[in-house]
Amino acid sequence: MAQEDYYSILGIGSDASEQDIKQAYRRMVKKYHPDVAEDKEKAQEEMTKVNEAYGVLSDPDKKAYYDTYGQAPGASGAGGGGGFGGFGGFGGFGGFGDLFENFMNMSGGGMRNERQPRRGRDIRLEVSISLQEAYTGCKRTVEYAVHERCLTCKGKLTTEPDGVETCSTCNGNGRVQKHINIGFGTIAQVIDCPDCSGLGKKIKKPCADCKGTGYVETKKHVEVNIPAGIETGNGLRIPDAGEPGSNGGPRGDVIVMLVVEDDKRFVREGADLLYKKDITFTEAALGASVPVEQVVGEPQKLRIPAGTQSGTTFRIKGKGMPEFRGSRFGDLHVVVQVIVPTKLNSKQKKLLEEFAEAGPQEAKKNKSRGGLAGFIDGILEKL
Repeated sequence: MAQEDYYSILGIGSDASEQDIKQAYRRMVKKYHPDVAEDKEKAQEEMTKVNEAYGVLSDPDKKAYYDTYGQAPGASGAGGGGGFGGFGGFGGFGGFGDLFENFMNMSGGGMRNERQPRRGRDIRLEVSISLQEAYTGCKRTVEYAVHERCLTCKGKLTTEPDGVETCSTCNGNGRVQKHINIGFGTIAQVIDCPDCSGLGKKIKKPCADCKGTGYVETKKHVEVNIPAGIETGNGLRIPDAGEPGSNGGPRGDVIVMLVVEDDKRFVREGADLLYKKDITFTEAALGASVPVEQVVGEPQKLRIPAGTQSGTTFRIKGKGMPEFRGSRFGDLHVVVQVIVPTKLNSKQKKLLEEFAEAGPQEAKKNKSRGGLAGFIDGILEKL
């Protein structure tokens, strides 16, 4: 998947908006749904690609990375890009933005302040729910790992009075200058000190619990309130529940990405639902009242008019999904499929033959346009 064109997979251009990406994903979900696709194995393969493409393009950070390098973050070879091998050949530059930033950092004669407060990293989690849970809303308790300050050394990296010494390479600054020849001159890049990893100090006797990092991994639990109408790709943010900040900076957030599982009964498109209902040819010919399943609750009766053709769609207003953070409900679209009996007893066959004989000319005329007489005439031909 690293070399796939995510925009082509979703059938959109690279200038697609967030709403365009979401709508394209809905179209693909409908296209490759098991109830619709003829080749289910192929549809499953394509849906895997669609999910991967949507997972990248729906995330602003991942999308920006993909648009820059042509690969998803973490993909093999990501960050290279182009015939020049990216900026990796220039000593680790991330692009002209970094180049300019490093030049400006050095132009004042000193290094930038790495001791400023920094916000902690966000943690992204994925939660799967059923269509019924998406209809009503629900709660989920999720577990995740987060790094908390070590209580043994209280974040000091060591418990010994002489356990830390100033790094002699950077003199405690944590940063060093690296001069790089870029062909038309030399520029100084400011990087983390390679000897102390930017700490400005070396740990001679690291804390036994945190191994000199100042943090230990801790399991946390958080309850997530999932509102009704949520869709795959929607995210919920839990403030200040992510990784702790550094130098007094705030914690990051926990971002919960939702996946609504496929339902074998319904195809979802936004707040609307598509439902396939099988009816007998006598119900189609004579009319009937048939039960239609609901996402939640008892089935609802649907009136089928006499003479209904296979493939006819009926709309039940307000019986779809609730809008996410909205006040209305979508509609339920019921597509009826007339089931042709595979076996007839002698009495049933005789009645159908009599029906056909009562109007053979009309039956032949209607056969080409799929009328009731043509439909029954087709049955007789199969018999």
